[in-house]
Amino acid sequence: MIKTARTSILCSLGALLICAGGCSTGQQTPHDPGTINHVVLITLNDPSDAAELQADCDEMLSTIPSVTVYACGAHVDAGRNSAVDDQYTLGLLVSFEDMPGYTEYLEHPGHLALLAKWKPRFAGLKIYDIGNEPLTR
Repeated sequence: MIKTARTSILCSLGALLICAGGCSTGQQTPHDPGTINHVVLITLNDPSDAAELQADCDEMLSTIPSVTVYACGAHVDAGRNSAVDDQYTLGLLVSFEDMPGYTEYLEHPGHLALLAKWKPRFAGLKIYDIGNEPLTR
């Protein structure tokens, strides 16, 4: 009886661990996006090209080795007031551990190919490079 109960408990724990592991996406979202965060807001001449640009960004930028965080997408209407800028077609967030990683990204053939293909189709471009280090007083 004790052996059966122990086996039952062990099987239940094993099943629980398997289920918990199966629910995981396998991707970790870092709390600290990076030392350097590169935010790019792109306005296209033809907004209907957004899906193609996003696919190219996903293919050409997200796989650059120095990229630690990557996100690309359209503006999200969260119902906030006019303080939120929605005057762009597609936004990018690309993060790096350090300045050499950012430089590697800027000089990477994938980044350069993306710019060569898409820059002539930009109606506007805003770039914000944001550090993630404490400010000294």
